[in-house]
Amino acid sequence: MRLPIGPCYRWPRIPGSWEPTFPANRVNAAQAMTAAEVVDGKAELLSKCTTLRTFAPALLEALNFQGDRSVSSLLKAIDVLREMRRSDKRSLPANAPTAFVRPSWRRFVFQSGTVERRAYEICVLSELRDRLRAGDVRRHRPTHSRSRSDPSIKSKGLSKTSLTD
Repeated sequence: MRLPIGPCYRWPRIPGSWEPTFPANRVNAAQAMTAAEVVDGKAELLSKCTTLRTFAPALLEALNFQGDRSVSSLLKAIDVLREMRRSDKRSLPANAPTAFVRPSWRRFVFQSGTVERRAYEICVLSELRDRLRAGDVRRHRPTHSRSRSDPSIKSKGLSKTSLTD
């Protein structure tokens, strides 16, 4: 609530009482300190870009993802980031997929008619997280991998009973 402030705000006069006065600059300062802070989560993520870039390449290289046609653009974007990392490229290719970019990310990703690389990378990771949570994207597990019950896998000091207890 904004108070009607002139040079000094005067409380309504109550007969027989004293009148407190507050300087306008102090009232404005108090209102600014108590105002709800509006934090844009995406802008916060962009400020943490260097932190994300320390682990994201290793994550994308270690895991393979799969999904249906609705996330094909996101999966292609993941492949683009992998290829950029492998070839040490610093700029996005001209045909980088952008169909997965949500409207809330558009003002960060598309700046001055071009795709901003840092925002694009974080958008890919954010969208990957959301699609994993929703179940649209899943980790690809090769069918030729061995089962845990395969006797050729040696247990390292663990007995079967200690795993089930």
